[in-house]
Amino acid sequence: MAQITIYLDDELIQQVKQSAAEAKVSQSQWIADLIRQHCHTDWPLAVRELAGSWNVFPEQ
Repeated sequence: MAQITIYLDDELIQQVKQSAAEAKVSQSQWIADLIRQHCHTDWPLAVRELAGSWNVFPEQ
């Protein structure tokens, strides 16, 4: 597992500590979960809505 260094101001680190404690997870896990929520691995909705909107195999 890789490590990453981030720099947070004192106020933000206190918020992270409090939020992680409330979630009963480590600060590292809390931050990783937050990143996962904001990283998208699927196609955007606009692209998914295009599925089936044209004929891939035209009838002859």
